[in-house]
Amino acid sequence: MITQRTEILNIINQIPDELLIDLKSILNNFLAHKKQESINSLTKEQLAYNNLQKFRRKGLTKCDYKEELSEALLKKYENID
Repeated sequence: MITQRTEILNIINQIPDELLIDLKSILNNFLAHKKQESINSLTKEQLAYNNLQKFRRKGLTKCDYKEELSEALLKKYENID
């Protein structure tokens, strides 16, 4: 992959400056098209999940859910004998 990148950069370095603007727009269009293809391949559920991820943030406190669950079960069933 690194060799391909260096080969591509060598080719770009050989392009005259006045043609670089065209190359930039071609590459931007290519990236936009690839991004749209990847979005179209997602299911409705995956799209919904991805949209929800923008609201995700780290919690302020660290929770040990296994410990909380075991305490709740002990409390609920402590009178059963």
